[in-house]
Amino acid sequence: MANPLSNKKRIRGWKRRVKQIDQWKKWCMHLDLEELQTTRRDYVKLWIDPFYRLNRRNPPVWYSRLLLEAIIEVYHSWSWQMAGFNEPFYLRIWFYHPNFIQSQIVVAFRDALHFYDNTFEARGERQAFPSHLYGTVPGFEDFIWEPAAEPEPYCLPGQPRSQAAQVWLGRAATIPPEL
Repeated sequence: MANPLSNKKRIRGWKRRVKQIDQWKKWCMHLDLEELQTTRRDYVKLWIDPFYRLNRRNPPVWYSRLLLEAIIEVYHSWSWQMAGFNEPFYLRIWFYHPNFIQSQIVVAFRDALHFYDNTFEARGERQAFPSHLYGTVPGFEDFIWEPAAEPEPYCLPGQPRSQAAQVWLGRAATIPPEL
């Protein structure tokens, strides 16, 4: 019997999994501006089955590249929507490696503009961003990736604390011309 915590368990229906990325992207592309006006912040995680469950698993690198491409498109969409407010805002991609499925897009403005300032600590040691894995993703090179560290890192089941995911906070160097 296969180990339920293993990342090697066979996944069937990859075409369906690729379609899930498009569905996730459509669902996340437009900010809920009503909710954003009341809470002053919003986020979206990679809720893609079977990777984002109680026992989280990392998708293969080729699938992670597709997810990162969708994340970048959602980021740019949110950036344009937030630019319409003509106010300063915090918009970042929180990129986790190797626990990619934890990655998310976060936005905050007005009262909550500095809400996420103390979420991560400055990372003392400089580790190279894993651009060799994701460098071919369109729009990837337009981002500035700042290393950060979680005060209480999340580890996948069976993963030693010393191998906790590294975090990079990504922001676009410039706003893209048009979507």
